[in-house]
Amino acid sequence: MSKLCFFMGLLLTGVCLFSQSTSTSGDLRGSVVDPAGNPIPKATLTLLNQDRGFSRSTVSTSEGRYVVASIPPGVYKLRAEAAGFGTKVIENVEVRVGDIVSLTIDLPISTVQTEVIVTADISSVEVERTQQSNTIEQTRINNLPINRRNYLDFALLAPGVVETTSLVD
Repeated sequence: MSKLCFFMGLLLTGVCLFSQSTSTSGDLRGSVVDPAGNPIPKATLTLLNQDRGFSRSTVSTSEGRYVVASIPPGVYKLRAEAAGFGTKVIENVEVRVGDIVSLTIDLPISTVQTEVIVTADISSVEVERTQQSNTIEQTRINNLPINRRNYLDFALLAPGVVETTSLVD
C-alpha cells in the first residue's frame, strides 16, 4: 500500500510541475544597434497587432537590449525609434505559443524623420528555446487522415509526443 501511495505522489507531483511549465504566449527579445553595430540605449519599441487591438511598448536598456514578454500568439508590427536615428518598422513578426523570437534591429542615423519598413524573415531555428511546443495550422488539420474523431489525436502529430494509453492498462 505504501508503494502505491508513493507512486501516486510522484505522479501528482509530475502533473503539477508539467502544468506550471506550460505557456500560452511567446516572447520577443533582441537588441537595437546603429549601422556600426553599437548598442542604442533608450530606443522606444512598440509592438502592435491591429486585428486584436493589442499594443505593448518597451525601452531598450543601456546595452541596447529589449524584451517584450508574454505576447499572445499572432502576427505583429514592431516599430523602433530613437533620438538621432531613423524609425524602422518590421512587419509580419509572427509569435507562436512557446516561441522566443530574437530580432536585432539596426536603426539608420538620421537628422530627418524617416521610416524604413521591413518584412520579417525569421529563421526557423530558435537557439534560445528550451521547451517543446508545436502549432498545427488549419490547413494541416483539414488535410490529415485522422480515422478517429478525437481532437486530442492532433497532439500526437507533434515531435516527441507519444500515446500512453498502453502504459496505463
